[in-house]
Amino acid sequence: GRRGKVAMLVGETGLTLGWRFGSGTQLTGGYKDTFAYGPAINKGLATYSLGFTHNISNSFNFSLSGTMINNRAITAPNGRNDYRAEAKLGVKF
Repeated sequence: GRRGKVAMLVGETGLTLGWRFGSGTQLTGGYKDTFAYGPAINKGLATYSLGFTHNISNSFNFSLSGTMINNRAITAPNGRNDYRAEAKLGVKF
């Protein structure tokens, strides 16, 4: 007889958007999915990100950003997500 092969699908897809409000404020958002699907396999990472930057003056800026990563390889509901946040104050000399 002939055996059928089940294909494994591996890849990455993503989307990044940015909006500029005036000359000194920018909002960004993004989504990235890396995946591996196949027989008895459902692995990958879904990453969501959001960022905000505001130029206070020519010498100073302030940034806030956050990321949430969902790991589909982990089966425990509480262990799947990783959250990160960051605040930065930039100075130009």
